Amino acid sequence: MSQWNRQLLDRASELFTRGKTSKDNENGQTNEAEMFQQIGRLQMELEWLKKRLSCSDAHELRKLVDHDHPELSISRQCALLGLPRSTLYDRPTAVRESTLRIMARIDAL
Repeated sequence: MSQWNRQLLDRASELFTRGKTSKDNENGQTNEAEMFQQIGRLQMELEWLKKRLSCSDAHELRKLVDHDHPELSISRQCALLGLPRSTLYDRPTAVRESTLRIMARIDAL
């Protein structure tokens, strides 16, 4: 959306000019095709996000990433979920028994 807004602001004066040349028309058709592709991509991403995003826990969000998705890269999926990509590959380490005993003792005090 921000790209469209920027394009509109940059090219708003062109909307009101008369006497477009054929070159302008070809560029307009090209831009229109690119915009339709972008709209399709954004709609697909939105549908994917609606299906996946019903939780906000990082552990649960990691489960939502589809490593074999044909169109959405892992980076894009992480961006849509608001999940840093590095946390996708992060494996939590087990807490040592001695640490648990210390924590229990602190809680008791």
